[in-house]
Amino acid sequence: MNNKKALIILTLGCDDICKPCKYLKNGKCTDIVKNNEVYNSKEEWNMMIDRRLFNQLGLKEGQKITALEFCYVLQEKLKNISKIWKDEPCKKTIIREKNLFKGIVKYIEKNPKSI
Repeated sequence: MNNKKALIILTLGCDDICKPCKYLKNGKCTDIVKNNEVYNSKEEWNMMIDRRLFNQLGLKEGQKITALEFCYVLQEKLKNISKIWKDEPCKKTIIREKNLFKGIVKYIEKNPKSI
């Protein structure tokens, strides 16, 4: 995405990214989570992760924010993602955190704030 003014609408659950997925049935994810002792429904898993993220970031469902602003919020408020993905193995969360912040920095560098 090269448009720093691109507007996104924050949602819980299924969104536009989910639309082409074969597991999306009647607006619900029917896929399962493998190797998770707490959740076996990907729908429930994703909702729980979304709620934790919204809470930590101070964001709300339906809120409109630019992609660039969202990256800055993530960079500022998402200090410890192990609290979000606490049900995942630590090694997996460390890799997720590294890749997430690498992507955030890359996006911000490509879309600097206007002077």
